[in-house]
Formats: sequence, C-alpha cells, structure tokens
Amino acid sequence: MKWLFWTVSILLIVALLAVAAQHFRYLSTRRDIVMDRQDVFHSSSVFHVATLLALSPDQPLLTGVKAFVDAVERDGATVVYAGKIAVIALQSKQLPQENWSAFVLAQYPSRDAYDAAAATPGYTEIRASFANTYALGMQRSAMLNLTLPIVLLGRRIMDIVTLTPARYPFRKAEAAGQAELETPDPRSRLVEGLLANREYGKDACVVLNFIKSGSTEQREANSGYGNEMLGLMAEMGNGPTHIGRAVTLEGDANFDQVVIVYYPGVEYFADLVQSEFFTGIVGGKQLGDTLASPTVPLLPYLQRTCRGGLTMIVKLLNFLIVLLVAGGVPGTYATTPESFDINRYSTAGEGWFKTFHVEQTQLLQSALDSGLVNGTMEVLVTETAAGKLALLKDQMSFHHIAQGTDNGKNWMATF
Repeated sequence: MKWLFWTVSILLIVALLAVAAQHFRYLSTRRDIVMDRQDVFHSSSVFHVATLLALSPDQPLLTGVKAFVDAVERDGATVVYAGKIAVIALQSKQLPQENWSAFVLAQYPSRDAYDAAAATPGYTEIRASFANTYALGMQRSAMLNLTLPIVLLGRRIMDIVTLTPARYPFRKAEAAGQAELETPDPRSRLVEGLLANREYGKDACVVLNFIKSGSTEQREANSGYGNEMLGLMAEMGNGPTHIGRAVTLEGDANFDQVVIVYYPGVEYFADLVQSEFFTGIVGGKQLGDTLASPTVPLLPYLQRTCRGGLTMIVKLLNFLIVLLVAGGVPGTYATTPESFDINRYSTAGEGWFKTFHVEQTQLLQSALDSGLVNGTMEVLVTETAAGKLALLKDQMSFHHIAQGTDNGKNWMATF
C-alpha cells in the first residue's frame, strides 16, 4: 500500500504545482500584458461597472479617457482596465448604434458605493463631457473567475491526452466567390479596424462582450462554438479575464452576462477571424443579442504609473522637443563616454524590473495628432545613432532601462 500512497501523493503534488504555475502565468499575463489591475481575491460585495465612452468631436482620446478615469477614482473606485475600442465587431440591438471610442472597467466597494458616486455632480459632469456614454453593471464572482485558469489547464491536458490536433497556426479561409463579393464582407471591416491598432495592441487584444442569451436551440448551438473556442484558448494560453452577471443601471437594455476575453494581440485576432477554424465554427455563435468590441489597452498611456506594462517611445526629429530638457542642450545630464564609470555598475535589483526592448518608434507629431501623447507629458531625451529619442518619464519609472539598436549601433538609457 505504501507505493500507492506515495504515487497518489506525488501526483497530487504535481497537480498542485501545475495549478499554481497556471495561476501565476495567468496573473503575470493579466498584469504585464493585458494591463488589467483586477485583484485575484475580492469581497463578494464589490460591484463592477463597464462604461462605454464616445468621444466628442474635438476630444482627444487619451485626454478624455484619463479625465474619466481620474473622476471615477476620485469617487473611490479602482479602475481595473481601460481600453480603446478598435472596432465594433457586433452591434447590440438594444443600444444606440454609436461609434464607441473606449470603455473603462471600474470596481466599486459595493453597489451602494456606485449609486452614491453616480449621484455626484462630478460624475454627471464627466459623463456629459462625452458625446455619449453607457454604463452596465457587473456582479463579478471572485471564485468563478479564480477557477477559469484551472478550467483552461484541465482542457489543455484533456486535449493532449486525447491527441486533439493543434488548432494553431491557423489556415486562412478561402476567399469568397464572385457572387458573395458583391456584398461587403464584415470581416474586412473588422480586420481593418484591428490592424489599425497595432501600436496599442501588439501584445493584447481584449474583447468586451455584453451578452443576452438566446432560445434553447440558440444556447445549444452556442455551447458548441464556446467549446471549440475554449479549446483554442487553452492551447494558446489566453482566455476570459472577467465573467459576471450583468446588472442594468440605465435604459431598457437587458443583458445576462458581461464577458471580457484576452487574445494575444490584434494581429492574432485578425488571423483568427479569417481562419478556417473560426469560419467553421462561428455559425454556431448564436445569442439573443450581443455587443462585441475588440479593444487595446490604454492604461499605460494615461500618464500614470501602472503595475507592469507596455511601454511606448516617440522618436523625435523635431528640434523643438530639445527645449523640454536640459535648457535646450540634449544630454546635459546624461552619462557620456568620457564620464562613464564602470565602478558604478551593480547587480543589485537584478530581475526586479523588465527591460524595455525598443522595436518601434514614431514621429512626435504623429503621436500628438493621434492623442497617444499630449503636451503635458514629461519625456526623457537621449541621443542615438539615428538621432534624438524620447521616452515617457512615467513609463521609464517602471522599466528603468530601455535599450535598442539604431543604424547598427546599440544604445541603452537608464532612469
């Protein structure tokens, strides 16, 4: 009997380690890639609110979203996620046909806390500053969401044991026939919207879903679609970050669930919706009504320090930016080859911070025009073989080290 006891004990330990590793990976992805600040454990009384925002004509994206985030946090909420809406994949029949710009997910201590905050003049004023807004409540179960990584792990193990063929890499579905081409393919608009957001969504695409369940037949068909998508998520290591019961806060819309799902980047999601795998199962996605909106993370860009995060840089070819630092003389406070002291090198803190490896840059004017940066943001400017380079101070406060290669020469900036 001893061998049975030890076998069971070892298997149990292995299982516990696998679950722990899965949770750690899931949490790391949420914090460092999805830019989602949801606490793993929270009280059952907390109340989440997902707010859709439509910008006014002259309202910059980042300025508008940041103002909303600051307003709700002043009222005692914690902003869990903020995302730019890349495209409306599916419009709800219950909501205005609005060109939504962003959504913010906030956590309040309770429903009563939200109601009190929503009655304040500040909350009313900030919502009135947008062209349109819509808020939907979500009662999020910490236990249900805590089991999601375990469910995905179990599904992955089952697929491996049953020798289920890999779903990825995808095979692109064949183009539509000539007759079908006369009607615009909605996937083209979806893909175009996704790929236009590569800069924000290189590593994460987060899909917001407001869901109203359909008839019994629709639910049965939808369960088949959901099962296939669950298998893909288990294989790729992504999946739902939030599932909760929908709570109507305004208007007549009646949804059953709020589901927020992470996918590994807009290019991945674009490939998915054009794949044979997806086109072969999407017909089974049958709901009474839904709003589905792929988004890309915004919190790292709202001039605030976040836990973990994507970082962006702006390459400067405009001399005016030099005036922001060192009295117009770039590099006045920077280390030069002559002043570099190797004795100051230390391994203290090794592994604490995630180095930012610079792969893409863009012109300052382009970033200003798109709302990616604004005139109040502080930047750190350095000189590389390709010219002046600026990094956001708030982002460097997290990474501390950025490095890359320009014109064949390596560079590194520390803060």
